[in-house]
Amino acid sequence: MPLAPAQAHGPTVPAPSAAWLAHYQELAAAQPAHCAPAQIPTLPEHMPSRAFGLPALAATSQAEPSIIYSRDALVEHLLVLSRDAEGCVHAATSGRLLAFSQRAVASPFANQRIPATLGDTPPVAIVSDAKSIRPWIRHQPESEFRAGAALHWSLLGGYTGALAILLVVGLGFVAWRRNAFALTYVLYLAALQVYHLQALGLGPAWLPFWPGPEHARLVQAAAIALLVPSIVAVVLAFLVPRRPLALAIAGSTVLATAAFIASAWTNWGYRAGALIFVVIAVLVARLLWQRLHHPDAALRWFAAGLGASIVGGGLQAASAVAVDANLPTALSVAFPVGNLIEAVCWLVALTLQFRGEHLRDRQRLWSAAHRDPVTGLYNRHWLRAHIADALATAARRPGARCQLLLLDLDCFNHVNQVCGHAGGDAVLRQVGQSLLKLLEPGEAVGRFSGDQFLLLLRPGRDPSAAEGRAGSILTKLAEPLRCGARSVSLRASIGIATVHAGYAQVDDAIADATLAQETARRQGGHRAVRFAKSMRRTQKEQARLRDELVRALERHQLRLHYQPVVDLDTGRAIGFEALLRWQHPSRGLLPAARFVPVAAAGGLIRALGYQVVQLACDQLRHWQQRSGWYSGEYLSINLSAEQLGDEQLLTEVRAALDSNGLDPSALRFEIPEAALAAETPEIRAWRARVLGQHLLLCVDGLGAGQTPLAALADLAFDSIKLDAAMAAGVLHQGRAQSLVQAGVALGTQFSCLVIAKGIESREQLQCFRRLGCNYGQGDYLAAAMPPAAVSDWAMLWQAGAPADAIGYSDSRLH
Repeated sequence: MPLAPAQAHGPTVPAPSAAWLAHYQELAAAQPAHCAPAQIPTLPEHMPSRAFGLPALAATSQAEPSIIYSRDALVEHLLVLSRDAEGCVHAATSGRLLAFSQRAVASPFANQRIPATLGDTPPVAIVSDAKSIRPWIRHQPESEFRAGAALHWSLLGGYTGALAILLVVGLGFVAWRRNAFALTYVLYLAALQVYHLQALGLGPAWLPFWPGPEHARLVQAAAIALLVPSIVAVVLAFLVPRRPLALAIAGSTVLATAAFIASAWTNWGYRAGALIFVVIAVLVARLLWQRLHHPDAALRWFAAGLGASIVGGGLQAASAVAVDANLPTALSVAFPVGNLIEAVCWLVALTLQFRGEHLRDRQRLWSAAHRDPVTGLYNRHWLRAHIADALATAARRPGARCQLLLLDLDCFNHVNQVCGHAGGDAVLRQVGQSLLKLLEPGEAVGRFSGDQFLLLLRPGRDPSAAEGRAGSILTKLAEPLRCGARSVSLRASIGIATVHAGYAQVDDAIADATLAQETARRQGGHRAVRFAKSMRRTQKEQARLRDELVRALERHQLRLHYQPVVDLDTGRAIGFEALLRWQHPSRGLLPAARFVPVAAAGGLIRALGYQVVQLACDQLRHWQQRSGWYSGEYLSINLSAEQLGDEQLLTEVRAALDSNGLDPSALRFEIPEAALAAETPEIRAWRARVLGQHLLLCVDGLGAGQTPLAALADLAFDSIKLDAAMAAGVLHQGRAQSLVQAGVALGTQFSCLVIAKGIESREQLQCFRRLGCNYGQGDYLAAAMPPAAVSDWAMLWQAGAPADAIGYSDSRLH
């Protein structure tokens, strides 16, 4: 048979194995009788094989036997045939599909021993493998090979130990902070460990429970089938590609996994899987190129590790595809080396990602503790801490005082009612952004509570700058803001205080700013007021007055005075308005304007309302029992905006009417014009209940400019009171006269009474008559009187005295 040409190093070009097997079978049949019987093994059917002759070893004599081995640790069958100088034939096999004990030397590489002295027939190594056959056949003296095997085992032990350590670290990350990347990383390391235990021969060498050689191909197929999806799972979990690319990668992975599983029973599966893996590498390359330039260090490390794995796997896959190419034997470990680099890089990426998540968590916790969730501005906690710092700075450097501006939006409840709470939050965010734009470096703004914002100006600025900044804020807020499809304009009251060392606590500075802000609101709102020490005295006075008012409610010190509503033609009363007074034990009789605002601010307005209802009903019963009450007359009670919607008030009214045996039509509720703008479902339901109880309603103060016409159209009322400002201008202002005529026309249209308030002179009386207004109220007609004086006043009409005899004058009974 023709023999392959000799080589100085390495095997010949692969040749058909059948010729070599036949040749050695002939030699075995003709060997000397003293030789041990030689049985030439047969190769597995339907499995590719190649023979690699080693002519350089023919007719050589060494001091020790040599070892022929394959640098491909995945080789399935390695058959070594040789003939010694005495003509004896030696044949032995090893490989992944055979028992590990069949190797001449315990080594990760399949190997067999040849005699030290060889005959003229060159030894041959026949490789049979379903995956790929690579010409990586080498030979070494046995002592050198054993030394190399020891080194290889040490390297493999270190390699496996490194993977085990990475796996333990990965498990630690999962226990600390479980996320998709950490879980897939651990699964990948576990699959990688299994893969390399079988690929490098460590499984059957080290683990007694490892499946036997008859299952080697199945173990290999399963290991690769686990490894490829685990790598792709990490890619998808960390890089999160867009859906089309993710589907393409996942589909390719399914095909590759199926091909590798098929390699347990077919000869084409491994090669097909390797080809598809190259396709996966190409698909992932797009992601890698982007990530390697990404500013996130974790992504760069991840991409670098994935690149190492793809390069290593690609090189090793290329060596499997290129069957006859004499590629470097270093490619046999390209994939394991790439995997180790990948695992280390991914661990760095995981560490950086966890560090980034930890920092983001800290940032979220900081934001949750210091940021307002609605506006994104600083919250109360941060603002208080910042004011405390400003106080400490002012204590060290008196010249470093800063200005504090407390801003409260006027009537913001109306915005919530019109736009809903979500719309109100959107408006608050717009206000916050507007305030941010007005800040200068070194200044801060935050949402203090509800619709309150707090600004801290830069320390050391001229105090007058606070007034200028407040003016800019008020101007900015007056600009329309979007609230869904609506446009709203806001008003605000701003309190200004200087943060200085005189404040012992943060609350003291905030309290002074609050006092200034409340003063701005009492002055009409949409203005800024600087704190003055006199405001503290006023606050203390109001607090004392509130405490006294609580006791007054308990001791029944409240009184009602009554002002008649009269027919302007006859002077006869058609009804009376109940006006609240407080018979203070030391301050005398106090008008409602002196203490009602204190009650409203102190949460006592409802208690006042309940007592007013009881007093009014008691007095009305008393008049009716004494026959001092005429059919058709009524008693009106003023309601504040805070009382609208109060179901308990209606319960109190019904109880008072029932206990006094009164007809509900004798009572009338006067609703301030401005309160009509606060129409809500609750108020509409309350109003329906009022009408259902046959209580009458009166719109008080028509013409002040705040009446929503839509609410008037929807409101069932029987009387209108014109604003007192019309009486002041009715003699000389054409506009006031026009408003009176409009009110009279409105009353005619709605079939209700129109009452002029604030008549203080005969001329005003005559003017209202001329304009068509038939009813009026004012000190010229009759001032508010205690119950006994009302009885005396009414007696004039009961005595039958003519109106001219009674006459109108400035000396009417008050």
